[in-house]
Amino acid sequence: MSATRSWTTRRGAAKGGFTLVELLVVIAIIGTLVGLLLPAVQTARESARRTACSNKLKQLGLAMHNHHDAKKTLPATNNALSSDATVWGAVPYKTWFIDVMPFLEEATVYDRYDHNLSIGAGSNYTLLEKLRLPSHGCPSNTESDKNKTVSGYFQTIPNTQVPCYTTCMGPQNVDGVPADCAASYPSYCSAYDCNWNSDKPAKNPGMFGGRGAFRCSFASVSDGLSTTIMLSERRGELLAFAGIGATNCVGSSTGLRINSPSLNTSNADAYTTNNGASSFHSGGAFFCMGDGAVRFLQDLVDFQLYNALGGRGDGISARLP
Repeated sequence: MSATRSWTTRRGAAKGGFTLVELLVVIAIIGTLVGLLLPAVQTARESARRTACSNKLKQLGLAMHNHHDAKKTLPATNNALSSDATVWGAVPYKTWFIDVMPFLEEATVYDRYDHNLSIGAGSNYTLLEKLRLPSHGCPSNTESDKNKTVSGYFQTIPNTQVPCYTTCMGPQNVDGVPADCAASYPSYCSAYDCNWNSDKPAKNPGMFGGRGAFRCSFASVSDGLSTTIMLSERRGELLAFAGIGATNCVGSSTGLRINSPSLNTSNADAYTTNNGASSFHSGGAFFCMGDGAVRFLQDLVDFQLYNALGGRGDGISARLP
């Protein structure tokens, strides 16, 4: 009787436990499943971030259209220059970030902005310091969650938001021949020799100026709104002067390839190589066309096609890839 009870106890213990080998096998299986699922989870997250980024650029495009409906032109990238002047500050200067605020449900901030003062002066300085506008941050760019100090021609503004979107100034020079202007296109590249401080239409081939007071109307986009780039992604952290509260807001040039191999990620003052379209999305960046449609263009898009898409009236027939 006693022997039978002892055998039953041992048998029950054996049925309810795990051996070391079984435990290791289970752990290995779980580890394998996690390893297989993690890339899928990361891909799903990036897909969601890309969708959110595309939607934000879409909202910016709609804001531009609403601005055009109200003012009959798009805003100036920076209104500081009213002609081919070399002296800045003749008028209270501001950037397009301010002008589109009422059309991005930021009327409260816009109403507090003093248009009699420049963007970095007095109460405007206080208003824009540490200001965060959700519409200007790409979820894939972790730098857009941070504030930074930006340089300006007249003063430095600390703790301003890093913007991930900017205006497209088309095929323009940035202090010399664009770094990515291929040797096989010498005649085409000579057309980049533009005055990017000017407000004159003839010297601004894109829908926006570089940093001058040029204002574009949709009627002047003779190549067609659907095939002309209006806005693009850009890694604002790579430009010392790019910020919501910046006194100098240079547009993005199509003379630099998307996610240019010339990008200098260690020098935020290298604006001649860093002001092109760029993003943290693998393989390309998002663009908003003149008609408000958002398209993803790949890094290796044909160089001439890309610049034709950047020009608003060059007469070159451009088809989106």
